[in-house]
Amino acid sequence: MNHLITAAVMALMPMTALAVDDTPHGTPASTNIPEAQYPCVDSQSRATFKLAAKDAKDVKVDICGKKYDMTKDADGV
Repeated sequence: MNHLITAAVMALMPMTALAVDDTPHGTPASTNIPEAQYPCVDSQSRATFKLAAKDAKDVKVDICGKKYDMTKDADGV
C-alpha cells in the first residue's frame, strides 16, 4: 500500500534531467502540478504515466481501484 502511495505521488512530480525521450504521448492532464508533463492523456482518452524508479521491483498505477502494472525500461523509467 505504501508503495502505491509513493508511486502515485512520484508520478505527479515533474521529471528533470532524464536521458530518455520525455516527449509526452498526449496532453498533460489538467490535474497535473504546474509544468508536469505526466500523466498525460491522448486523443483516445488513454493515460500515460512516467516514473523514474530505478530500484523499484513492482510499480502499479491505481485508477479507481483497478491496478495496472507499469513496465521499466533499461534506464529505470
